[in-house]
Amino acid sequence: MELCLSVDEKFKKLDQEKLEELTFYAVEIRYPDTFYQPSIEEVQEALKQAINLKEFILKKLREIEE
Repeated sequence: MELCLSVDEKFKKLDQEKLEELTFYAVEIRYPDTFYQPSIEEVQEALKQAINLKEFILKKLREIEE
Protein backbone atom coordinates (compact mmCIF):
# COMPACT_ATOMS: atom_id res chain seq x y z
CA MET A 1 0.00 0.00 0.00
CA GLU A 2 2.84 2.39 0.81
CA LEU A 3 4.31 1.87 -2.65
CA CYS A 4 0.95 2.49 -4.27
CA LEU A 5 0.46 5.69 -2.26
CA SER A 6 3.87 6.93 -3.34
CA VAL A 7 2.66 6.79 -6.95
CA ASP A 8 -1.01 7.75 -6.58
CA GLU A 9 -2.66 9.33 -3.54
CA LYS A 10 -6.07 8.07 -4.66
CA PHE A 11 -5.17 4.83 -2.90
CA LYS A 12 -5.97 6.72 0.32
CA LYS A 13 -9.63 6.17 -0.60
CA LEU A 14 -9.23 2.51 0.27
CA ASP A 15 -10.12 1.51 3.80
CA GLN A 16 -6.84 0.41 5.43
CA GLU A 17 -8.59 -1.66 8.10
CA LYS A 18 -10.56 -3.58 5.48
CA LEU A 19 -7.39 -4.26 3.51
CA GLU A 20 -5.67 -5.57 6.63
CA GLU A 21 -8.60 -7.95 7.09
CA LEU A 22 -7.98 -9.27 3.58
CA THR A 23 -4.34 -9.81 4.50
CA PHE A 24 -5.54 -12.08 7.27
CA TYR A 25 -7.29 -14.28 4.71
CA ALA A 26 -4.30 -14.20 2.39
CA VAL A 27 -1.72 -15.18 4.99
CA GLU A 28 -3.02 -16.32 8.35
CA ILE A 29 -5.61 -18.76 7.06
CA ARG A 30 -3.13 -20.29 4.62
CA TYR A 31 -0.63 -20.95 7.40
CA PRO A 32 -2.74 -21.40 10.52
CA ASP A 33 -1.47 -22.39 13.93
CA THR A 34 -4.99 -23.49 14.74
CA PHE A 35 -8.01 -24.23 12.58
CA TYR A 36 -10.23 -21.20 11.94
CA GLN A 37 -13.49 -21.23 10.04
CA PRO A 38 -14.88 -17.76 9.32
CA SER A 39 -18.58 -17.07 9.61
CA ILE A 40 -20.74 -16.53 6.54
CA GLU A 41 -20.86 -12.82 7.39
CA GLU A 42 -17.05 -12.61 7.58
CA VAL A 43 -16.71 -14.37 4.24
CA GLN A 44 -19.29 -12.11 2.62
CA GLU A 45 -17.55 -8.97 3.91
CA ALA A 46 -14.12 -10.21 2.81
CA LEU A 47 -15.48 -11.05 -0.65
CA LYS A 48 -17.07 -7.61 -0.92
CA GLN A 49 -13.78 -5.94 0.01
CA ALA A 50 -11.80 -8.10 -2.41
CA ILE A 51 -14.18 -7.22 -5.26
CA ASN A 52 -13.97 -3.50 -4.40
CA LEU A 53 -10.17 -3.67 -4.34
CA LYS A 54 -10.07 -5.54 -7.65
CA GLU A 55 -12.38 -2.99 -9.31
CA PHE A 56 -10.31 -0.10 -7.95
CA ILE A 57 -7.06 -1.57 -9.26
CA LEU A 58 -8.55 -2.47 -12.65
CA LYS A 59 -9.79 1.12 -12.97
CA LYS A 60 -6.28 2.39 -12.17
CA LEU A 61 -4.78 0.07 -14.79
CA ARG A 62 -7.24 1.32 -17.42
CA GLU A 63 -6.23 4.90 -16.60
CA ILE A 64 -2.59 3.99 -17.19
CA GLU A 65 -3.43 2.52 -20.59
CA GLU A 66 -5.07 5.77 -21.72
